[in-house]
Amino acid sequence: RAKKRASRRRVFLLALSVWPIWFTCLYIYNWSFLLTSVMSNTILSIGGTSLFTYFLELRVMRASFSWTKFAAIGFCILGTSLWCVGNFEGGDDDKK
Repeated sequence: RAKKRASRRRVFLLALSVWPIWFTCLYIYNWSFLLTSVMSNTILSIGGTSLFTYFLELRVMRASFSWTKFAAIGFCILGTSLWCVGNFEGGDDDKK
């Protein structure tokens, strides 16, 4: 069974609804370089975009919800948060 293609109007309206979120996230991402290292910032962006991408998959692709994917994203964000806290507090790397 062939899938119905999205119209150009639907794609345009979807893009129109996503762009404010996208540019706000980019602004916050660039601003956050003042608060943390490049490594922490990159890891943090991966966690945030994975959740955003999963929500887009559910909404746009109409995929079924998966607790496994949701848990994996949650663990990714938890690990990212712990990394950033450790980096912000200095971690144990500088202590001898």
